[in-house]
Amino acid sequence: MDFAYELSVTTGCGCLMLHGEIDLAVRDELRALLFFAIDLSHSATEVDLGGVTFLDCSGIGVLVAATNTARRRDRALYVNVNDAPAVVRRVVEITGVLRHQPARSRIPAEPSRRH
Repeated sequence: MDFAYELSVTTGCGCLMLHGEIDLAVRDELRALLFFAIDLSHSATEVDLGGVTFLDCSGIGVLVAATNTARRRDRALYVNVNDAPAVVRRVVEITGVLRHQPARSRIPAEPSRRH
C-alpha cells in the first residue's frame, strides 16, 4: 500500500492519520507533513499509526525529530499506536519512541471557557 494521510485540525489540536508504508521513500514527505501539522496546531498534534503497515528506522527518525521540534515550539506530539498492527507497535516500542512521550488514544480536550 502506498503512503497516504489525513490531516485535521480542530480547536488548535492536530490529528494526522497515516496509512501504508513508512520508509526511506516517503521520509522527506512525512517530515514536511509532520512539521506542517505541528505549525498548524496551537498545542498538540496526534500522529495515529493505525493505518501504517510498515515502519522502518527512517520513519522512526522522523517521529523523533518531530517530537523534538514540537517541544522546541512549546507544543506536544503524541504517537498513537493503539490501533496499529502488532509489528508497527513493536517497532515503536523497542526503539523507545514511547518512553519519551505518551501514546494517546486522543489529544486531551482544551479546557472549556465559561463567560
